[in-house]
Amino acid sequence: MKYSKIPLTTPPLYLKNNLASTDQHMAYLSYNSDKLKLNVVNKKNKEVRLISIDDQSIPTSIQYMSDQTLIVTTMNGYYIYSENGQQQHHKLRNQLGDISQYFIGATLINPENQKPFYAIGFENKIIFVDQKTPKQEFFGVNLKNIQPTCLTSYYQYLIYGDSKGYIHQNKCLAIQQVTETKSLNLQTKDTTILSISVLEKKDTETKVLVIVGDFIGRLTVVDLMNWEILCVINSHIKPVTTLAINQQREQFLSGSDDTFINIWKLNQNLQPQLIQSHHLDDTIIVGITSDIFVAAYDQHELIYIENN
Repeated sequence: MKYSKIPLTTPPLYLKNNLASTDQHMAYLSYNSDKLKLNVVNKKNKEVRLISIDDQSIPTSIQYMSDQTLIVTTMNGYYIYSENGQQQHHKLRNQLGDISQYFIGATLINPENQKPFYAIGFENKIIFVDQKTPKQEFFGVNLKNIQPTCLTSYYQYLIYGDSKGYIHQNKCLAIQQVTETKSLNLQTKDTTILSISVLEKKDTETKVLVIVGDFIGRLTVVDLMNWEILCVINSHIKPVTTLAINQQREQFLSGSDDTFINIWKLNQNLQPQLIQSHHLDDTIIVGITSDIFVAAYDQHELIYIENN
């Protein structure tokens, strides 16, 4: 197995899923002289672009959308960028306010025959933002006593985890037409959901699977359409800090505070099989991409693992 490294000016901060990726770029968050920075890495020439974020609050998520847009959330706001880091829009509250109320997580919803829009978690609700005109913001989903921790989507389906070990879904027929929330208890005894992604398993029929990583190191596979748990595995001995999907190979990757990166493939019974495991000494893994670039907390390099 070959390893190579990309040197970084500023190391990744400790934040779950702190390495977003497209085919051409990667992005992560760091601090430099106590200032929050967005780092955008060109995969081809390995150049790193450093962009200041004028926000004194704590960052909560970074994610590329399926339209290649990059969204960063902090406790106090959200920032929308182009793929290479050109800022397009931002929304800040006037003051920091209650620390129990913060933005976290973003995803792109693609309803059938309707305009796509962004979904962004905030307090006990999820707000919707118009894709073409981000200044247009709509009240999306009232979560009542649900505090979202991470978001993903599958076409018109909005899927999110919370701090009490549940995942939830809403079907978004349009930006102002959303079904009632369906919830599923993952039986984790109030364990926070840290990462959530979607994998298509194509066989005689396509299965849409939600992959969930939690604070105690477990991975749970859920059938999205039937909304039922298919299996639970103890994948790591510490929190699952990051997930990535390799749809082409029908694989998913998990990274953890325990210094391990695991690569999984589902068998015909939809049970995860461990096909590779990589141990990175003295690292706290905070981000991983489908092509196996790895970000580690406070490390001045991204690690690339060549996977033949």
